[in-house]
Amino acid sequence: MLAEMRSTRRILAVLERALAVREPDRCGVALAYRASLRSKADLPILDFADLRPGGDVGSALGLARLLRLLREARLSTNGEWLGEPEAAARRLASVIGREFRLEVVPRSRVHFEAFTEDGAIAVADVSEVSADESAFLVRRVGAHPPLRLERSQVVRRRTTLERWLEVKSVARKPA
Repeated sequence: MLAEMRSTRRILAVLERALAVREPDRCGVALAYRASLRSKADLPILDFADLRPGGDVGSALGLARLLRLLREARLSTNGEWLGEPEAAARRLASVIGREFRLEVVPRSRVHFEAFTEDGAIAVADVSEVSADESAFLVRRVGAHPPLRLERSQVVRRRTTLERWLEVKSVARKPA
């Protein structure tokens, strides 16, 4: 359900991981933070700097996100970053454990799985699941047609909710 709740919060958090991601559809650095105060955030705090080569808008925004983090960590921004997530992760390794002031927004995503005699059907980014006596109707976020699953074919079903805090901006910890 890619729901966006409009409650932006500022929290202090420690950078825990900076992992290079190189997959067929993603290239960048996955960042994970931990809230400094346990009472502030019980959800994972995640960020992703898209570093795909090619110069599209997503990679420009990802590069800007990486450069901002490097500046706030007082690290050199010199280097070739697009298409080089491993180099970015190496540079960020020296600031793992450092505290930053983050502006975060709660996010969520709903997944629906139906298990049939023939296998499993998994649907991500679900906005609504409705049922009548004959079928389940799964509506997805975006311009996707609804998916109709006959009740007689579904042996078991499961709906899961994934929640996290998404980083909107990073700043140095106030002195």
